[in-house]
Formats: sequence, structure tokens, C-alpha cells
Amino acid sequence: MDSDRFDALARSLSIPGTRRAAVAATLGGLTSLLGLASAWAGNGNGKGNGNGNGKNRKKKCLGYRCGKACCDGLNENCCNGACIPQTSCCLPGGALPEGARHKQCGICENGLIYLDREACLALDPDGCTKCSDSQCVPGFDGVSCPEEGSCRKCSGGLCEAPAGSTFCPDGGPGKCVPAGQTCCRAGTIACGTGGNCCSPPAICCHGVCCANTDGTSKCCNGKKLCYSTEHPCPPA
Repeated sequence: MDSDRFDALARSLSIPGTRRAAVAATLGGLTSLLGLASAWAGNGNGKGNGNGNGKNRKKKCLGYRCGKACCDGLNENCCNGACIPQTSCCLPGGALPEGARHKQCGICENGLIYLDREACLALDPDGCTKCSDSQCVPGFDGVSCPEEGSCRKCSGGLCEAPAGSTFCPDGGPGKCVPAGQTCCRAGTIACGTGGNCCSPPAICCHGVCCANTDGTSKCCNGKKLCYSTEHPCPPA
């Protein structure tokens, strides 16, 4: 026993009985606390396998928690309890890789779904559909069809000629003629409803093609006759 401990013990013995008992109780309590602290330090903070290595301790997440996963806060997002690349898109059914198509006209780019109308044009060359919620649906009613010079307009997702007219596909882009009139090839003139198509210099004269050799063909009023400066209309 060292001198300091001996002196402390001697002083405690010189204290009257009641005080000596109190000091003994206090020393006993301190001894118990020191024993618990030693046991705590020896078994890894009360956790682990008793060897002080803490193998059973929960691994610390350096990013952020996503369900039971730990996501890298710089490169990953949390999607339905799983970590996905930030460039992927999170959908209710799972993750969509960047550049992948969603439904008909949605596309994943840098973590977001963008609408791609070009995809609808591929499905509908008339151009009368629009991309809505990643689906191609009828749209642009009353707007001219995208074909150059078109006389047709979008209606219910279809490209149609205006009411009371017919579209002539062989009459050049955008050629619409009154309903019932014959569609003629480019460079000719529809004449009446009998299917006549007049080629210049011929003209349409009351449903009949007429042409004079001098190129000055004119139509006699009220008659299916042609006249020129050399051959005027006959008298009524």
C-alpha cells in the first residue's frame, strides 16, 4: 500500500462512527461505477461481440438513407427504396435509364421526362397528334397540316380537306377542289363534274375544254362554245 492510500485510510479511521460509515459507502459506490465503466469500455460500448471491435455496429451512411440502402448524395437519387443514377428517371414502376423511351413519346434525359413530338410525327405523318403525358393524342384542331402549302386542316387527329371540298393528291401540295369536282393531275384544270381536265392553252367552257389554234380561246356566254378574235361567238 502506498503512502497516500495509507494516509487516507488512517484519516477515515479517525472519523467518528457515523461519518466513517458514510465515507465507506461513498467509496464503495465509486468503486462500483469504476467497475461498470471498465466493463463498458471492454465490450465495445455495450455492443458487439465482447472483444471491443464493434463488428455488430450499424455501418454509418455517408450519403443519405433510401429505405435500407445508402445513396451517394452526389451521384445517386432515391427511387422507390433503391439508389439509382441521377441521370435516370424515377417512375412508379421503377427506374428508367437515360435516353430510354417512356410510353409513346416521353424520353428520359438527365433525370427528367421530356415530351418528344417528333415521335408522334413518326407514328402519324399527318402531324395532327400531340404528345401529352408521354402519349400521342389527337390535337391541333383547325390548324393547317404540316405538309407544305397544304389546304387541309387537322380535325380529330386526322388531316382533312375543309368542309365542302375534296383534296386532290395529284394536284400538287395543298390543292383542294369543290366537292364533286374532278381531281386532275398537276398542270391541268378540272372542268365541270364530268371528269374533264383541260390542259393549257385549253380553257374550261361550261364543263367542256375548248381551245383555239391562235391561243386566244374565250368562252361564249351561256354557250359551250369557244371563240377567238378571229372567230367570234355566233349571234344568240
